[in-house]
Amino acid sequence: MANGKCGKNLTWTLDDGKLTISGTGDMDDYLFDGMCSPWYSAPRLIKRVVIAEGVTSIGEHAFNGCTNLTDVTIGNSVTSIGNGAFSWCTSLTDVTIGNSVLTIGDYAFKSCTNLTDVTIPDSVKTIGYGAFDGCENLTNITIPDGVKEIGDQAFCGCKSLTSVTFPDSVTSIGAGAFHLCKNLASVIIGNGVTTIDDFVFGCCENLTSVTIPDGVEVIGEHAFSCCTGLTNVTIPDSVKTIANWVFNECNNLTNVTVPDGVTEIGSCVFYGCAKLTSVKIPAGVTEIGNYAFNGCQSLTNVTIPDSVTEIGCEAFKYCASLKGVTIGNSVTEIGYEAFSCCGLTSVTIPDSVEKIGKYAFHNCKNLTSVTIPDSVTSIGEQAFSWCHSLTSVTIGNSVTSIGKYAFLNCTGLTEVIIPDSVKEVGSGAFYGCTNLRKISYPAGAEFDWELSSGNDAELIPY
Repeated sequence: MANGKCGKNLTWTLDDGKLTISGTGDMDDYLFDGMCSPWYSAPRLIKRVVIAEGVTSIGEHAFNGCTNLTDVTIGNSVTSIGNGAFSWCTSLTDVTIGNSVLTIGDYAFKSCTNLTDVTIPDSVKTIGYGAFDGCENLTNITIPDGVKEIGDQAFCGCKSLTSVTFPDSVTSIGAGAFHLCKNLASVIIGNGVTTIDDFVFGCCENLTSVTIPDGVEVIGEHAFSCCTGLTNVTIPDSVKTIANWVFNECNNLTNVTVPDGVTEIGSCVFYGCAKLTSVKIPAGVTEIGNYAFNGCQSLTNVTIPDSVTEIGCEAFKYCASLKGVTIGNSVTEIGYEAFSCCGLTSVTIPDSVEKIGKYAFHNCKNLTSVTIPDSVTSIGEQAFSWCHSLTSVTIGNSVTSIGKYAFLNCTGLTEVIIPDSVKEVGSGAFYGCTNLRKISYPAGAEFDWELSSGNDAELIPY
């Protein structure tokens, strides 16, 4: 039998694999890589831990790395479980937590890989950062009414966890709290939550449906990213912010209604949502971020409201089924590759647009006609390149520059009129337009046409 002190008024006894902490008051804290617990030299001898009545706290890293510990009983006098107290206790299967515990510390049970079931008492208010991180066999967790805060990464990597219910008392679910819980299929979020933080449910592959309660105002970055089983999500009108990457690679998500209070659709929000067929963009949105709908291969139609002023780069790239788009009357710039490789057959560019970015409609193979309004001053490099079906282009009277290879390989074009506002035509602007027969341009202008061999277009000054 071994024994000693582990607090001002606490003693420890190790007898036949059972370590008992007794006395009154708080345990000493220990360092993960510094001052070790008095039983640290024999952690493999410890198979059971009993925290007796009278003990008020479990010290930091007190039992860290006790790899043969299987059973823990925490008395009802304990109010806090210290940071890393039972981390890496890889054989731990049974934990009884007393009914006075208020705080479960950071990494308290991290990587307890054989822990399957934990009942958190009603007294607990805070579950710390990474408290159960990496408990890969944890199948059941009950979060009692009274818990207010669930820390960052609290249950990250608990890949056997199948369901979780948050009571209304919970106001904060930390970043990555359930990230990589691959078998999590059911989530009920209580009405006290106002923010769903970054990565909270990221890579929860079996999560199929989520109802976000009214009261949530912010959905953080990557909150549901790579939830590949997610088919349905209900976003309430209370939500004001949908951050970047929220539904990235949710490739079974079919439809989404963005609430009216949202003013920005962030970068990559629906990136790679291959089965998304419809989305409603509300009238208050002012910006559609970069890559916002990139790779939404099943999206067939989209209406961009008049409130939107900016369409980010590659916002709708690879939307192969997108046949029609209505662009609102406040958009001033169509960004780099915004509609590149889409299935568009027609597009109406409103007279608010001043700039068409590089590759904006590149490789829209079904696009047959385009009218560039008088508001546009520049057509970017390869803006309409490889639009094989394009037969009609009307270039507005304010365009001053047509970028390099702007209409490269538009083999359906037969005639183009360059307005007298144009001061620069980039090299190869109509290169590869093998059926182009007539180019009308302002007399006296000197342009480097660089037409491809076999193109015998007649250059007609006017």
